[in-house]
Amino acid sequence: MNVLQNLSTLPGVQVALDRAGRLSRLLRRGENEIDGPTLPSADEWILALLYAPDPSGEPNPVPIPGEFTVRLGLFAVSKQLQTVSGRRSPFSFRPSERGPYDESVGEALERLESQGDIERQRIDHSKFDDYEYRLTEAGLQRIESRYARLQWVERIEIERVKDDYVLSPVGDLILYCESKDSSMFEGNLIR
Repeated sequence: MNVLQNLSTLPGVQVALDRAGRLSRLLRRGENEIDGPTLPSADEWILALLYAPDPSGEPNPVPIPGEFTVRLGLFAVSKQLQTVSGRRSPFSFRPSERGPYDESVGEALERLESQGDIERQRIDHSKFDDYEYRLTEAGLQRIESRYARLQWVERIEIERVKDDYVLSPVGDLILYCESKDSSMFEGNLIR
C-alpha cells in the first residue's frame, strides 16, 4: 500500500478527498461561474443549511441543535461567501454577548416552523439551546431543487461550514466565528 492509500484511510483525509472530488465534478460540469442564483431570504438560507449534503454529495438533512448554532452557522457561511465570492447575505448581524445576532434568524425559524417546513424538538444535551431544528418532508421538497440551482461556490461553502463547524462541538463553531470577526462577541462564550 502506498502513502496516498494509507492517508486516504484516515477519516479527516477522506472527507477532504470527497470534498475535492465533488468540487472537481462540479467544475467538469461547467459550474464554475460565480454569477447566478443566490439565496434571497433568511428562510432559504436556513433551509439550505439544514439540507446541505455531506462531502460525498449525499443529502444530509441532519438536525441542528438550536437557534444559537443555526445563527452562528449562518454567520459563518455569510462571512465565508463574502470572502471567497463577494456575495452578501440577507442578514445584518450585530455584536451581542451570545455572538453575532440578527433577529431575522429567530423570526425565520418561527415562520418556517409555522409553515411546516421545519420542526423543533426539545433536547437536553446542549449548553446553549433547548431545541434542535430539522427539515420536514415539506421543507425538504421546498429546498431540494432550489439548492441544486445554487452556484457551486455557494454549495461548497455551505456544505463545508456545516460539515466542519456546525455539526462539530459548538466550541469549534464559536472559535471559527470569532476568527472571522471577533468584534461580534461582546462576552466570552467558551468559559
